[in-house]
Amino acid sequence: MPASSPNTLALTGVLDVSSVAALWPTLRDRVTGIAQIDLTAVTELDSSGVALVRCLQAAAQATGARPRVVNAPPRFAQIGLAHRVDADGN
Repeated sequence: MPASSPNTLALTGVLDVSSVAALWPTLRDRVTGIAQIDLTAVTELDSSGVALVRCLQAAAQATGARPRVVNAPPRFAQIGLAHRVDADGN
């Protein structure tokens, strides 16, 4: 389960096609005012996980925040490059 502090949303565990659908409803309402999405404790991710992070960034941006992804595993950058997603949410 994700943990968070007032300005950080920390994701944990596996972010893949089987976990993302369950996580999205829980997380989408927790993005207001976040400055970063911390992936330190993410143990595995696929393109669904990258898409989840991007959707969280977009939801936060809709509230005026511009969260950065921090401590992303190398696979995040690899998948993100293929899908034109970066840690800044662009």
